[in-house]
Amino acid sequence: MDFKYSTCCFLTVFLLCSCRDPVRDNFPGIDPVPVVYSMLKEGERLEVRLSWTAGLDTCRLKFIEDARIRLSVNGEYTETLTHSPKGLYSAICTVAPSTRYRCEISIPGRETVIVSDSIPALPDLIDVKHIPIAGRDEEGFTYPAVRFTFVNKPGEKRYFEAVIWEIRKDCEFVKNPETGEITSDCTYRSCAVQPGVVTDPVLQGEGLPVNVFGNELITGNVYTMTVNYTNGIQSRTDQGDWVTDSFPTVLELRSVSYDYYRYVKSKYLYQKGFEPEFGKQSSAFSLYSNIDGGYGIFSGYSASFSDTLNINR
Repeated sequence: MDFKYSTCCFLTVFLLCSCRDPVRDNFPGIDPVPVVYSMLKEGERLEVRLSWTAGLDTCRLKFIEDARIRLSVNGEYTETLTHSPKGLYSAICTVAPSTRYRCEISIPGRETVIVSDSIPALPDLIDVKHIPIAGRDEEGFTYPAVRFTFVNKPGEKRYFEAVIWEIRKDCEFVKNPETGEITSDCTYRSCAVQPGVVTDPVLQGEGLPVNVFGNELITGNVYTMTVNYTNGIQSRTDQGDWVTDSFPTVLELRSVSYDYYRYVKSKYLYQKGFEPEFGKQSSAFSLYSNIDGGYGIFSGYSASFSDTLNINR
């Protein structure tokens, strides 16, 4: 037998046999670190959820059930939060605008974790309108928009978020087994829609397709912004055009803290890292955290709401 041929056969068999054992990932142990999550919403009770960091092979969160959280409001101690299962700690007080909140989180065997943030003043909405057809996307579908005017203070750094809610009617049809009569039980639910094509210059200046923005590019005392959106529901008109269906709509304009602003933008990049576009390499982004001595977020907002908007085409 030819030496080169026999050597090639030997190497082939060797490589095939050597690759039969499965690759095992041995994740090194990590020192757990506290994770704090608290989204402070004006008008709602202040709540904090605590858990520990975990390895990649961990399926369930391990909550912190033995912490002690002291709450201070505008620099004065007010109360100690009440513990509930699954690492939830609740206050009696409700979150108010133009107020600073600070929590001292004591965990046995750990250094005290201190978190704080200020809730901005309520935004001042002047006018809100719904635009059934604001433009067309790359696929030719029309999309709606909400145009609103709000007060700005040029000498003060402010951050906002525009959230568009659709009020949809969900019906469950039930057939009576005796009479065969079909009845419907209908309820209304609100759901936030997705941002659409970004055309507003202030939103374009943010560089991401999310509806959080600062007022650095706004020079006047008032500003009118147009936010395009999509809900993924289209229908054909009598003229043969495909349009995005509109539902009763409410605009929520949030006045958000700087930490909230940074967290939302980092969250978008973090999620995009798990959903790379076809043919492109994925990138890993870290979630923004303002927790000294841990991870997570402690931030919030105050909000103003419009009336239910007219959606007639």
